[in-house]
Amino acid sequence: MLWYIINTIEIIGFPHLVYKYRKIKNTERGGKLKINLERQVFVCSLGEKVRIITKVEEERPFEERNFKVFVDGNEVKIEKFRASGLSYELEIGAPAEAGRHSGIIEAVDGAKCGFDCFEIVVTKE
Repeated sequence: MLWYIINTIEIIGFPHLVYKYRKIKNTERGGKLKINLERQVFVCSLGEKVRIITKVEEERPFEERNFKVFVDGNEVKIEKFRASGLSYELEIGAPAEAGRHSGIIEAVDGAKCGFDCFEIVVTKE
């Protein structure tokens, strides 16, 4: 039988962001996924799309359902998804308000999970 220990960690690293991240450890096969974002800061205008390119160091390919994106603590819809080898491109809509916005991308694969943080700067023009 597999035993899981579920801990809740509050990650407070950006303004206006408190995100509860579930860390799951499996005594037989669990672990952490390593996610590497190509860019940490995205600059865009109101109404534009934000293209997030990430790599997940895992042997098997991932699907859109393995990813979640959060902006200012709220989950946002992944509008487009493309996989190429171990690189993944996710497209989301820019936040509706100008200013700085904090984001988290999360990848989950069974008992393994990982995340990385990014920032979106939305300009008025």
